[in-house]
Amino acid sequence: AIVAPPPTPPAQACPSGVYLHSLMDFEPVFYACLPKDKEKQTVRDASTTGEAPEATRAEGGETGSEPDYSLVSPVSKPPRDRHFESAVKEVDTPERFIANAVFAEVDANRWPLVLTLVLVIGLAFGLNAILNRDASNYHSVALAGSSLLGLFIAALFGLKPFLGMDTLQGILIDTLDDRLTAAAFVRVATPYLAAPAIFIVARVAYHAIRNKNKLGLGTTLLDVAGSVLSLAGLDVVVPLAAIGPLVSIAFWVMFGTIYLSAVAAKHFHDDRVERGGGLAKYASGDTSETDDSSYTAAAGWHGVYRGATVFHFLFCGWLATWVVLFVRCVVSTVVVSWYWARDGEREKKLAEMGTVRAFRRVAFCHAGSLALLAFWEPVLLVPRIFVTLYCRIRGFVGENAPPYSYVLAYRSAAVCQIALHGCSLRRACFNQHHLKMRNLEIVRKCEAAADGAMFAGWVCTALASFAICAGLSGVDLIVLRPVQWTLAPASCASLAGTVVFFAFFMAHREAVETIVQCFCEDTERNNGTPLRQYYAPAALKKLIFVDVQGHREPSDRDADDTFEAEFKESRRARRAERREKKSERASRMGSVLEEAY
Repeated sequence: AIVAPPPTPPAQACPSGVYLHSLMDFEPVFYACLPKDKEKQTVRDASTTGEAPEATRAEGGETGSEPDYSLVSPVSKPPRDRHFESAVKEVDTPERFIANAVFAEVDANRWPLVLTLVLVIGLAFGLNAILNRDASNYHSVALAGSSLLGLFIAALFGLKPFLGMDTLQGILIDTLDDRLTAAAFVRVATPYLAAPAIFIVARVAYHAIRNKNKLGLGTTLLDVAGSVLSLAGLDVVVPLAAIGPLVSIAFWVMFGTIYLSAVAAKHFHDDRVERGGGLAKYASGDTSETDDSSYTAAAGWHGVYRGATVFHFLFCGWLATWVVLFVRCVVSTVVVSWYWARDGEREKKLAEMGTVRAFRRVAFCHAGSLALLAFWEPVLLVPRIFVTLYCRIRGFVGENAPPYSYVLAYRSAAVCQIALHGCSLRRACFNQHHLKMRNLEIVRKCEAAADGAMFAGWVCTALASFAICAGLSGVDLIVLRPVQWTLAPASCASLAGTVVFFAFFMAHREAVETIVQCFCEDTERNNGTPLRQYYAPAALKKLIFVDVQGHREPSDRDADDTFEAEFKESRRARRAERREKKSERASRMGSVLEEAY
C-alpha cells in the first residue's frame, strides 16, 4: 500500500514559522509551531518590519499555502516571541521530545538498525562458537574488541569538543533544535559521554590484569558449562527462545509509548485551550498571561496518560524479567539433571530430561514462582545495594551475614534452587542465601571469574552495535530522511546488542551458577567415601578443590581411610553406648536390692 504523505496543517495556525513533526501514526498531535529561524523569534511583527509572510513547510517535503492573515489585524498581530512562547509550552515536554527526537530518529534509521541487528547477531553467534570451542580464545577476542571499540567511541565523543579535531566529523550528528530544553541539555552533555566510554575500557583492562590468575578458573567453568549446553542442544535453543519475546517486548515499549505520549500531548493542548492559552489567544490580540491555576478535565487526563506511560514501562520491564528468569530456569533444570547423575549416566539423564520436557516442567510447575521473583527482584534492587554495602562495612559477610533478610535473599540465583528442589519461592530464596553464606569463598571466586569473561563479551557486543549503527546512519541510501541525532538510533542499537548478547550467553552464565550451587550442596551432603561419593565430575572436583580452595584433591585412598576411620569411630561409639546402658542397669538393680533389704 502507498503511504500518504503527512498532512500539511493550515498555514494560518502557525503564522510565525514552520511545523516540526514526527512521521509516526499520531503526526498531527506532534506538530510543533516554532519560528523557522532562531534569530527571528524575537523580531517585531511582519507589519512593522515589512517582511513577507513565510510559507509553511512540512518536514515531509510538501510546501504549505500562504498564511491567511485576514482574520488578524496588522496592529494586533503579535510579535514572533509570543508565538514561540505559546508553541514551546506544548512542544517542550518529555512526550514530545521522546516522540520527535528519539522515536522519529529510530524510525528514520530503521534499515541501519536492521542491518546492525543482523551483523550483531552474527557477531554474537561467532563469539558463542568460539566460547564453546575454547573459552580462553573467547576471552582474548572479547577483551581486545571491547578495548578497541571503547577507545573509538571515546574519540567519537571527545575529539572535536575537547581536542578541536574534526577527524570523525559526520559520524556523530546532532542538529536538534536547541531552543528545546532537552535538546539543549543533550548538546551540552554529549561530549562528556567520552568519560563513560573511557571508564568502561579501564574497567575491562583492570579486571583482566587484576584477575589474571583467575582467568583459567573462569574459562574452565565456561568450558564445562559449554559442553553441557552443547550436549543438551541449549546453545541453539536458548537464543532462539529468548530473542523473539525480548524483541517483541522492546517493540511493545516503543509503540505503546508513542501512542500514550500522543494522547497525553493532545490533552495537554486541550487543557491550554480551555485555560485561554494557545496560538488562538494571540491571534485574537490578547497578550495577557494564561491563568495556570485553574483545573480542567483535559489536565487531569494528561496526568492519567503520563501515569499510564510510566506503568507501561514498568509492566514491560517485569515481563522481560520474567522471560529471562523462565529461560534461566529451563537451563538450570537441564544442568541439574546432568550434575546429579553418576559418571556414565549423564548423557542418558540429559536425553531423558530433554529441552521440551524442561520447558513444560517450568511452565506448569514454576511459572508462578518466577513471576513473583520477577516482581520482587527489581523492587528490592536498590535496598539490596545499600544493605550489601552496610554489611560489607560492618563485616557482616559470609556466615555473619543476616540469615533471614528478605532484601538479600530474593535474588535471581533462587532459580537454581527452584529447579533443583521444586520448592516455593520463599524457601528457594533462603536456601540459596544460606548456601552462599556457608560457601562464600567458592561462590565468590567462581562467579567473579565467570562474570569477568562475560563482562568483556557484553561490552564488545554493545559497543560494536553502537559503532556500526552510528556509521550506517550517515549513509543516505539506507535512511528514510537525513539523520538529525545519531545518538538516538545508536543507543537503541546498543540496547538491542545487549539483548542479543544476553540471549546468546545467559545460558552459559546460568549453567555456571547452577554448577557452583550444585557443587556446594554436593560437598555438604557427601564426603567422598564409598557410601557417600561426590557427584561432581573429576575435572570439576580438581578445579574447585585445588584452584579455588587451595587444598589437595581427595583421592580414593583418602576416601578409604576416611571410611575406615568413620567405621572404627562408630564401632567405638556403639561399644561405649552399650557399656553405659549396662552400668545404668546395674545401678538400678543395686538400688532395688537396697530398698528390698
